Amino acid sequence: MPEPIPAPEVLLALPSAQLVTSTTTVAEVLGSMLHLLPASLRNTLYPAANLNFLLEDSQGPLQAALAGQCSLLNQQKAELDDDSNQNRLRSRLANPQSEKHRIKEEMKKLQVVLESTEEGIQSTMAELDEADQAKQMLKKKMKQGMSNMKCLSRQIIPSDDVSDQQIIAEVDKVRMTALSAVRYFLSKAQ
Repeated sequence: MPEPIPAPEVLLALPSAQLVTSTTTVAEVLGSMLHLLPASLRNTLYPAANLNFLLEDSQGPLQAALAGQCSLLNQQKAELDDDSNQNRLRSRLANPQSEKHRIKEEMKKLQVVLESTEEGIQSTMAELDEADQAKQMLKKKMKQGMSNMKCLSRQIIPSDDVSDQQIIAEVDKVRMTALSAVRYFLSKAQ
């Protein structure tokens, strides 16, 4: 026969771990009081006393599922902690990144050289334009000079050297006469 149930004030003072150590304890306590309870309350409380048996039947698959889940999580954590693949990829990435940086620096230097070359080309093009314009002006002057030569050559009267010397002597005589007249005028004016 089970032990008698202590008074309610004693039960309230005891810690819960001492009162209920397992569902078996609950079943024993309920079993000793069952005849005192009305039938409707007995029918409601009776399944609570048998919960231990129901739970034990369903625990096996739950424990297996829990063990499988723990094993899977441990495997995933091990994979998460394993940095070897990331380290290998990082080391593989370091070389192309270094090459990329070197190429960018080289591109900056080449850009400076390109800009300097472009300025040199523009300056030379401007000088070439100026030289072309000077050449065009020289061509115009030469055409004008040739046109003047044609006009002057048309004015020349073809003759022999003796007649040319006679004309030159007459021009010199007229020039000397005019020069003498100017000198005479200037000497009188003083």
